[in-house]
Amino acid sequence: MTVQLIPTLERMLEMYRLSAAGGERSDRFTSYVDACRSGAPLHGFNPMTRLPVPAELERLLALDAERILRDAAVETVERVGASVDLTLFVSVAAEGMWTDRLGTSAAHLLAPRHVGETLLWFDDGLDAGSIRRAAIEQTARALWWSGREGEQRPEPTLHELALREGAAARLAGVGGRVSDRAAETLEVLGEDRSGGTAVAYFFGDQAALQLGYQPLGLGEDDGLLHAIAVASVDETKRAIRSLLGGR
Repeated sequence: MTVQLIPTLERMLEMYRLSAAGGERSDRFTSYVDACRSGAPLHGFNPMTRLPVPAELERLLALDAERILRDAAVETVERVGASVDLTLFVSVAAEGMWTDRLGTSAAHLLAPRHVGETLLWFDDGLDAGSIRRAAIEQTARALWWSGREGEQRPEPTLHELALREGAAARLAGVGGRVSDRAAETLEVLGEDRSGGTAVAYFFGDQAALQLGYQPLGLGEDDGLLHAIAVASVDETKRAIRSLLGGR
């Protein structure tokens, strides 16, 4: 088992130090595009933001955030009992231009561009604890997605996603809250595979309406918090190992 971490913080900090004058023709943007085209996992950053992201990257580097992420990932793989190779990296997202927080978070949850991406938001007051929690959650997701590779599988059901998200958060020590309405919704729509239903369930009615989906009568994060409250970490470990076929 190996957990590889691709450094992104220092590389993006170097790009933020380049001039943004000229917009899409600027040294910064062209450097960013070239790096992404070469395969660097930098797509989760907003290269042209005017927000103080560089200062946050400097703080995260001083905190040794990428080491914290890798250590948490290794620990999580060992706790689950898997023997797989994972490649992880950090994205520090900032709202603006093409980065909408709700849309980005929903896509990351349901259809990630790369299962190894640990998504952080620059203005969340990140510290060692929150970085560690995010790393554990994303490692659990990455293991789950890895188990679905290699053969044709249908889109995951709402029930499968709820099991995954609940246990990933529990592994990270995040607390939940039981919701009768969320429980009833999951019972009725648990086999639904549509992204709109998942958004409404995990993020709530207002988020669903904002993204153009049908609301389900749920408050903000009701479904997610319920999934966490009823999650069984041991059950999820067994499910992930089953998906991985003993790996």
